[in-house]
Amino acid sequence: MTGQFDQPPTRLESAAETSFAELWQAGGGLSPREKLRLVEKLATLIRESHERRRVLGPPGLGGVLVSGGAGDFRLRIPASRAIRLAWRDWRRRDLARLYASLLPRLSRSCGFRFLRHYLGGGGGLRDCVALALQVDGAARRMAAARWKQAERACLRSGQGFVTGRSGRLQYYRRDSDEAQALLERLVADPDGLIGSGERLPGRGNSCLTVKIEAAGRNYVLKRYNRRGWAYSLRHVFRRSRALRGWITSWGFRARGAAIPDPILCVEERCFRFLGHSYILSEYLEGTKTLTRLWESLSAGGKKSCLVQLAVLFGRLHRLGAIHGDTNWDNILAAPRGAGYDLFLVDMDCSRVYGRVREAKVRKDIKHVFRDLHRLSPGDHELDRGFRACWERWSGVRSEI
Repeated sequence: MTGQFDQPPTRLESAAETSFAELWQAGGGLSPREKLRLVEKLATLIRESHERRRVLGPPGLGGVLVSGGAGDFRLRIPASRAIRLAWRDWRRRDLARLYASLLPRLSRSCGFRFLRHYLGGGGGLRDCVALALQVDGAARRMAAARWKQAERACLRSGQGFVTGRSGRLQYYRRDSDEAQALLERLVADPDGLIGSGERLPGRGNSCLTVKIEAAGRNYVLKRYNRRGWAYSLRHVFRRSRALRGWITSWGFRARGAAIPDPILCVEERCFRFLGHSYILSEYLEGTKTLTRLWESLSAGGKKSCLVQLAVLFGRLHRLGAIHGDTNWDNILAAPRGAGYDLFLVDMDCSRVYGRVREAKVRKDIKHVFRDLHRLSPGDHELDRGFRACWERWSGVRSEI
């Protein structure tokens, strides 16, 4: 969900039909209340479809068409998208499949509302809780399998990726002309490409981050240095930091996280001994770190910013993603209309899990609280607002 800091988001006014999946993924500039109405309409449509013993075909939510303004959504399923099924327990499995598609942008309260309306709006609390327990576990397993498949896809050719070798270099890249041209420049002279770039801020001597220019566009190239023979030996059968970051980045993207687009990853190996490794991603033009932006925001803008930040991290934590270094210098704000979109950068410490322990989640959010207390000391209202929103989305109580 992308939020506006100082004015309400724009509303969906177009009467043209669009797919539910596309609208849901983009957010459509919808307010939380409008999202609830959209979810309620979807639940009613799915229930009526199930009562006729029909389920959505392979496109899933992409087969549901949405039209009308934000105040009056109209949803329909084209006859060509509906399939009649009669296997045992088909209703619960189809509901779990659709619920899994909603998960990346679904809060717990919104999910509960969806299930309650699926029961007809008159379902009691006990019935709704029972259905939630049945559906949520199955949906999470389905979603986790889909996310794991997205992570594995970036390691082999096909499904939008290309892998291969060029001398000592093992590469993984997007299947695009842009990625191919960038790979050719990197393979031809890695040190020269690094030397021609503008050095970006970073800590430590184990890696070097630069901004490079190619074909009129800017990119971020990060090199992880070889740190002696012991380091190379330890990584004979282990992935480099660049490759781990490449895989994790696609895991984050599969969960709906806003991060710079990863384009390619390269490992230098000689008889499996690891040398330098590289990861290249898009450069987000016109962005500021949240640390630099904070003082220029109004009081209302700060509250809106923290709500957006709480939703961002709460959603990722609920879906098993840990950033690992959540200080505000790793959160970039890009102008969007009168507001900003937030992006996460520096994925070196990031991890994705099937199920994540609450202790890891609390540890991950500590840096956010630390920078909030540093930049707005004594502002208990901002602290309470952020804490309450993050707990609601993550399902974890903070003990900070």
